[in-house]
Amino acid sequence: MFFQKELNRVKSSLAVPTGDPSHDSSETFKKEKALLDWLKGMSVAKLFDWFDAIQETTVNTNIGKARWKTETIERDRLFLTKLGVLGG
Repeated sequence: MFFQKELNRVKSSLAVPTGDPSHDSSETFKKEKALLDWLKGMSVAKLFDWFDAIQETTVNTNIGKARWKTETIERDRLFLTKLGVLGG
């Protein structure tokens, strides 16, 4: 119940126009919109499964780097920051 409330709080704070052009037309707003779209398709169980399988990893090979999508890492980091798990 607590996590669902926090999840709803995060969703309601994402991609909300503020009237500030530096926010509303920024790359951050686009990232918030992408995160919101992703979260709308995720149940709480799916979120737990997703983050259970993810850990912070550094990949040093070209093949390994190609396997990781920067957008996914940034989206996850934005979500964890908005949730209050990571400082930001």
